[in-house]
Amino acid sequence: EGDTFEEKVDWERRDKIRANHSATHLLQKALQEIVSPDIHQEGAYYDDELLRFDINADAKLSQDTLDAVERRVNEKIFAALPVKTEVLTKEEALKKNAMHLFSEKYGDKVRVVEMGAYSLEFCGGTHVSNTSEIHLFALVSEESVAAGIRRITAYTGKKAFDFFKEKQGMLLEAASLLHVNSDKAGRGKIINDNETIATLNSTIKSLREENTNV
Repeated sequence: EGDTFEEKVDWERRDKIRANHSATHLLQKALQEIVSPDIHQEGAYYDDELLRFDINADAKLSQDTLDAVERRVNEKIFAALPVKTEVLTKEEALKKNAMHLFSEKYGDKVRVVEMGAYSLEFCGGTHVSNTSEIHLFALVSEESVAAGIRRITAYTGKKAFDFFKEKQGMLLEAASLLHVNSDKAGRGKIINDNETIATLNSTIKSLREENTNV
């Protein structure tokens, strides 16, 4: 009794949440540009550690497609697009072609988040004031979570940088084990070794068949 408490906002954590939330908007737009204009959000989760973004898609996205999406999101981060929010009537927002969830019920007034001339969405959440505050985007995984629904998991900021450095370290270690000077050379050696193994397996199979027929 008689104790006093002081409430403080954890701004560092809040900034990470903002970055991950804003990155989901860039991610959705990049997916619509690169994969299909019909792609839309089926669910999303973001905190100070990561973001998860569920989309409507039947087939697994290729690695080349994922790389292109990741590159596009980072391009928009590095472009330092200004982020602004405004409250509009629902009709005004729809006239501006703001993206929205058709399954969601909206009131007469809606909050719209605009990222440069790139992304425009209905959204009531917290965001960065400039896409450069996201710093970096790393697409970590893509997987099926239900029929017709695929989930993308990603990192931003320092966690994205640490993820890229870890991947680079693994590639350099693999190159060292293969006795080559770079990860690119390592990839070539793996391809060559796989072709050699396939040839040897084919030869062994042929020899076994010859011996069986003798």
